[in-house]
Amino acid sequence: MSSYNGALSNLPNGEARTDTRPCRILLMGKSRSGKSSARETIFNNMSPKQTIYLESTARITKKTYQSVVPIELWECPGNTTIEQLGAPLSEFTSLVYFLDVQDTYQSIVSTFANLVLQCYPQNPNMYFELLVHKKEALPEDYQHDLMRIINDRLGVEVEDFFADNGVQLDDVVRIHATSIYDHSLWHAFSLIAQRGIEETYQLAQCVDAFKSNTAFTKVFVFDVATRLYLAMDSEALDVEDYALAWDYLNTLRQMFPLYNPKTKIEPNGADVDLAHGVVRLKSTNSNNETVLAYWQINDLLGVVALMPADTYDKSIAAINFNLIQFREGLQDVLDLLAALNAES
Repeated sequence: MSSYNGALSNLPNGEARTDTRPCRILLMGKSRSGKSSARETIFNNMSPKQTIYLESTARITKKTYQSVVPIELWECPGNTTIEQLGAPLSEFTSLVYFLDVQDTYQSIVSTFANLVLQCYPQNPNMYFELLVHKKEALPEDYQHDLMRIINDRLGVEVEDFFADNGVQLDDVVRIHATSIYDHSLWHAFSLIAQRGIEETYQLAQCVDAFKSNTAFTKVFVFDVATRLYLAMDSEALDVEDYALAWDYLNTLRQMFPLYNPKTKIEPNGADVDLAHGVVRLKSTNSNNETVLAYWQINDLLGVVALMPADTYDKSIAAINFNLIQFREGLQDVLDLLAALNAES
């Protein structure tokens, strides 16, 4: 078994998967806090400018979106309580709470903290994500100050509870600064999806094997429809690398319906060859070029990888050889998940 398809039967605990389940996520927060706009921009490709016409959520709305594992979002009106869900908390992987930066944050942080303290004892496997949303409304310096204040206040309210239970707070609760106008919302939801889909670990094993056998500096596996990255190599994430990969994929998604795959175009001075999914970007501070390469794995997934341009030119043969095995390894994982889905 190769290093690529070796991921097929392994999870972090070393046991083979015998079933799978949807990634079921609760979206909660005050009315007009941005729940619907976030869902529509990520999962339905709505333009951020169009979200101002969305109506407030009047009842619990359930939507399922297809990915490597179905992602099911339960969007709740602002006054929804846990008792009104009509489903046990054990069925949910994450609770995502939206905090509009233009609202008074103190009471909202307390509401979120109370939800954490209420839900965790009923489902210790649940994750809790606080989205400090609509950050574009604040100057960048104040965004950092607000995030620090909210983090400190939340810690005061819940840290002792988790310490008494022998749990590290950061392992269960995270805070993200987000906006529908840049990649920050997609980055946050990528991390949320990865927590809720156990099988992303297997995808990451394939990514690590591909990176170690090539000279790429960073490799992402994206859900193409949503632009969420479901896996990356195990090296620490540089947010600038993610922003480049996200912007590139977003550009390609807009171009593919408009241009013949063999057509070369030059947006923003970058030489793009859509046939091979390669773009070369020149640094504004030097003459160094970075290659962003894209490959479509299937209807769901695409891969974006980064590498210095001079290294890429010398490594094309090795990349193409490993790409075949990489695709086969990823497809084996996807075939397994499809079979498990059919049985569950």
